[in-house]
Amino acid sequence: MRAALRRLADLLAPSDPDRVHWLRSTPFLAIQVAALVVPWLAGFGLREALFAAGTYAAGMFFVTAGYHRYFSHRAYRTSRAFQLVLALGAQCTVQKGVLWWAGHHRDHHRFSDAPRDVHSPSRGLLWSHVGWFLSRGREATPLERVKDLARFPELRWLDRRHWVPPLALGILVATLGGWSLAGAWLVGLFVLHHATFAINSLAHLWGTRPYPTGDDSRNNALLALLTFGEGWHNNHHWSPSSARQGFLWWQLDVTWFMLWLLARLGIVWDVRPGPREERRRSVRAVRTSPARLAGAVLAFLLLVAPHDVRAQAVERFTGTARGRDGAVLYLEEHVVELDAGRPHSAVTLYRDPAGEPIAELRTDFAADPFAPSYAFKDFRTGATEAVTVGERDIRLEAHHGSRTMARPAHLATGQGLDRMVRDRLAALAGGESLKVDYAVPSRLDTYEFRIRARSADGDRVRVRVELGSFLLRIFAPELDVEYERDSGRLLRYRGASNLSFGQGDNPQVEITYAYPPAVVATGEEPVNHVP
Repeated sequence: MRAALRRLADLLAPSDPDRVHWLRSTPFLAIQVAALVVPWLAGFGLREALFAAGTYAAGMFFVTAGYHRYFSHRAYRTSRAFQLVLALGAQCTVQKGVLWWAGHHRDHHRFSDAPRDVHSPSRGLLWSHVGWFLSRGREATPLERVKDLARFPELRWLDRRHWVPPLALGILVATLGGWSLAGAWLVGLFVLHHATFAINSLAHLWGTRPYPTGDDSRNNALLALLTFGEGWHNNHHWSPSSARQGFLWWQLDVTWFMLWLLARLGIVWDVRPGPREERRRSVRAVRTSPARLAGAVLAFLLLVAPHDVRAQAVERFTGTARGRDGAVLYLEEHVVELDAGRPHSAVTLYRDPAGEPIAELRTDFAADPFAPSYAFKDFRTGATEAVTVGERDIRLEAHHGSRTMARPAHLATGQGLDRMVRDRLAALAGGESLKVDYAVPSRLDTYEFRIRARSADGDRVRVRVELGSFLLRIFAPELDVEYERDSGRLLRYRGASNLSFGQGDNPQVEITYAYPPAVVATGEEPVNHVP
């Protein structure tokens, strides 16, 4: 019987993978219709309204804490038993198996708002809201994306039979509470579905963009209120592995508070609080007083209306890195948010020649544009590096250890060195030189660099960056960087790559940079998209 039904479904499947598979979509569509019809026939009073609200609240917790923050992003750890509870609770919301949900969501972050994004609203609002998961091409579970989860046989079983938990719960509710409570349960599911789906659609169209994530994700206070914190979507795309999505004290994140409580009870642990610069704030937020909590609620009442971020410019440019033989090794995509002409934050995404993301660098220039804090992650190996800059000290972190040291007087870190050269380009072209202490997290140390102009002919300035120590210069070749004299734009880089290849070596590369013809305001559509 089952084989016959499967053959019938395959026979009726559309040939276009992006077309809705109406037969397989029947259960979902039936729930939407029943949520409107059953309460009208069976009655809907205060008891039913409270039950629907409880269904919504419980379901939203399992969607946000289960499907999203645990299974998709592994933002915290828990026992295998509670992992099963999260899976059962999540699948009772009728959004398919946790492996299916997590696999497609991870793909969304890999290709966010790019052509391969599974539910980008650039393909239409209805597609991003419901069309994508009803289509034939999105039926299968992308197991290659969830190998860490697929090793659990109970999760594989639930993924194959994702309909079992909600069907069992529906029968239980109807048996114990009658048709009226069954109708209330359906109403709760209906509202839960469309609140969840609104993050895929509206949260990429409506709201603010405090972080230059390279996609169209937005913070929306109203959606955050409805979805227990998921509406701080631009925050989430800036730090996907954070269990907290409301970074600021007034950004209410109900799921974060519930996870904090579960951590205090010992049910979950290693809960990732968010970006390092927000970590101290997150601790204060969970220890807030009633008065401050009331202030957060008041702030929400003031912020639920649509609002626009203050005018900030976004600089976008790309780089193509070639090896000694001229072959392309990788591509760079840079998105820099500027405030009053100076960098505020930046994201650099590295892709292999086929376009697959291989590494990411996130930089916070807010405190010091020349010595910013930053975090780097290599997706191929999982290796990470980070530099955290304080007023008096700096912390260097790499896969093999960490070190905190006194902050040098003339410090430069990461892309801050480039910003320093841009800022002093005219002086360098006039014959001046710079000496800086440059932080190298892989060596857990700082090294003196000398910077001087090699040539300043026409509209270009070539800059030489070399180690201050003669002995070290023997083993570490100098860097040759070329800038546009008038704009200060980086045009060409010759030197060691930021990325390692082969046996962990950082090969010599030449990177050429290209800029789109316009700089656009945050929230506007760019004239040319970075490919």
